[in-house]
Amino acid sequence: MNYLDVYTRVSQKQQAVEGNSLVVQQEIGQKIAKKLSLKFRLRDENYRSSTIHYRDVLEQIKDDIISGKVRHIWCIDRDRMFRDMTDALLFRRDYLEKYNVRLYEGEHGNEVKFDDKESMLMYDIISRFAQYENETRSARSQRGKVKKLKDAEKSNKSVYLGGTNTFGYQNINKEWVLNKEELDWVQWIFNAYEEGKSTKDIKNHLDKEGVATKRTKSGLWNMVTIQKMLANRTYTGIHTVHVKKIERTFSFKVPKIITVSQFNRVQKLLQRNQRVKDNNKRHDSLLADFLVCECGTSFSSEVKQKKMNNKVIKTKKYYCMNKNYEWRDGIDRGCNNKKSLDMDRTDNVIVTRVKEIALNSNFLKEQTKKMY
Repeated sequence: MNYLDVYTRVSQKQQAVEGNSLVVQQEIGQKIAKKLSLKFRLRDENYRSSTIHYRDVLEQIKDDIISGKVRHIWCIDRDRMFRDMTDALLFRRDYLEKYNVRLYEGEHGNEVKFDDKESMLMYDIISRFAQYENETRSARSQRGKVKKLKDAEKSNKSVYLGGTNTFGYQNINKEWVLNKEELDWVQWIFNAYEEGKSTKDIKNHLDKEGVATKRTKSGLWNMVTIQKMLANRTYTGIHTVHVKKIERTFSFKVPKIITVSQFNRVQKLLQRNQRVKDNNKRHDSLLADFLVCECGTSFSSEVKQKKMNNKVIKTKKYYCMNKNYEWRDGIDRGCNNKKSLDMDRTDNVIVTRVKEIALNSNFLKEQTKKMY
């Protein structure tokens, strides 16, 4: 039986947790599937920002289109699926038209047609309007955020701007308030690290004690989260927010959990431990900081030596860190890449290609002439 893949997404976590937007989208999708005599199949992206988050569910849909598993897709409106007009046009060209996939939209499940130039033009126009509305909404939200931050600085009021609560705090009447159950654990984490426990020791203890996390689906603690907490100056009573678009940082007071002196001591320990970690690195790699897997996870490098037939053989490879991260945070990133890259061969291919581009680039030649 053919499926109707129902794609749902909200852009704010509060909508996903407190509101019914996702539920409404799913219910409408079920009605459309029944109307089209197709079997309902949910593709829930849950909470994902319209601009910054990697959309693993949408990427899986693309893979399934290529493999022939997806023939019909529905979404409540186009900006649920696409960030901007470019995304919409590429999706139309590379997936909908190329693999003859049907797209349905709205409460009535109207099919988006590509039979003629007028239909394609209408698709493009609607995509452009959706992008414009997203940009307008984002600009309006940005202005509101800046105004609240300016007011907070003047009144020294601990204004809460939304998003996930920082561990140790809660949002009451849109103000930062201490979470009595969590603040003791924040203090314990700082004390434990200062007493010599590693972030792994702290993670294991928190998991053992069943301390609830803020984000991970598995309920297990993430060592990177613990490191970020240890470096978070908010716990000293001053919260800062940097607004990139206007390049300005705002600061206001929040309830204090740890002292400034303890925070400074912990920062010195973090820096010292990082230096030790860097000094213990046994090899250098050319591309480990630049390679990214198709699942969106960064690559790392590994050099090993082993004996075979009385000879020492050295293996050097680049590999996806997905499994390492999944063990740490319990999040399945849907990575199907089970192979690694030979480090030396990969370096050689990339360096050779970069040289070819540099030598044959008219732009670089012209820039060099201008410089000299």
